[in-house]
Amino acid sequence: MADDPFVVLGLERRFDVSPAQVSAAHLRTVSRLHPDRAQDPVERARLTQLAAQAGAAKQVLSDELSRAEVLLEHLGARSFLQAPPPPQFLMETMEVREAIEEAVAVGDAGRLAALRDAVGTLAADARASLSTALSHGDGPAGAAAWVRLRYTARMRDRLQDATGTSGGPGYTSRS
Repeated sequence: MADDPFVVLGLERRFDVSPAQVSAAHLRTVSRLHPDRAQDPVERARLTQLAAQAGAAKQVLSDELSRAEVLLEHLGARSFLQAPPPPQFLMETMEVREAIEEAVAVGDAGRLAALRDAVGTLAADARASLSTALSHGDGPAGAAAWVRLRYTARMRDRLQDATGTSGGPGYTSRS
């Protein structure tokens, strides 16, 4: 097996992989590698290691940000992940984060719900840009969209902490 989680689970290398596809591929892989299938202790140890590798691959591919990182690395664009976002995006992000903190401070549930929807829309836009860039092999554009998606994930997490809720437009679960 290889270090590439897509190869480990036998999945096509693409961003738009559903959690159900990842889970199904993981189940197929670990059922094939179950250590109880081996009589030999050396083979059992090898299968145990490969099954653990499959579990790690599932964890990576179940999270959209880490899945995108793998794809960006494959495109040779990992270094672009360190590039700072455009100043306008940083200003918009700061404004949203300040609005979240203000709404939390005063307990404005309606404002928090509106912000949750707005952040969900930002995340959906970033996710769509990321998917398009990756499907076209555009590493720099993919990395820029990955950074935007990471920022929106942090805002979403703050909103979830503040309200104890999740969801909204464009949200997907993160492991």
